[in-house]
Amino acid sequence: MKIRNFVLLVVVIFVVVGYNNLNLLFPMKHYDTVSKYATEQQLDPLLVMSIIKTESGFKDDAVSKKSAKGLMQITGDTAKWCAEKIGISEFDTDMLFDTDTNIKIGTFYLGYLLKRYDNELSCAVAAYNAGMGNVDKWLKDETYSKDGKTIDTTPFGETTAYINKIKFNYKMYNLIYGGKTNE
Repeated sequence: MKIRNFVLLVVVIFVVVGYNNLNLLFPMKHYDTVSKYATEQQLDPLLVMSIIKTESGFKDDAVSKKSAKGLMQITGDTAKWCAEKIGISEFDTDMLFDTDTNIKIGTFYLGYLLKRYDNELSCAVAAYNAGMGNVDKWLKDETYSKDGKTIDTTPFGETTAYINKIKFNYKMYNLIYGGKTNE
């Protein structure tokens, strides 16, 4: 999103909602849990909040069309892989409805993706949405990546919109809560 469009949208949100009510649009639900696991994975908790807002709207019991579950909308195969890596024994995908487990697995996975893609946010969140295989292909195709390190666009409108939503929400969380994350 271009900076001018972002600023315009923020101004409209401030006028319509009012600054003091922005926490209703950008809640900090489960912040203590998010902060705990984000810190373990060396992630910005506000980025994790942005993922949760975009993925589930903070609904613990959310299930997607592709059977992704919980706050951070994690698919069964991804969750099983992550659970094995972080030592969650006897993992069952219904455990993704547990806030603590979901955020623990989701932050591990997001941290893994950010490391894999050298902290390139567009690549990491594109992989979170569309899978690493797709992102790896796009990085090799000049249509989608001019430099082979960042994603300029994707062939999936849903993924392009997802990247933009995450970036917008992340900017808004930083604008609203930027050093006041104990709320």
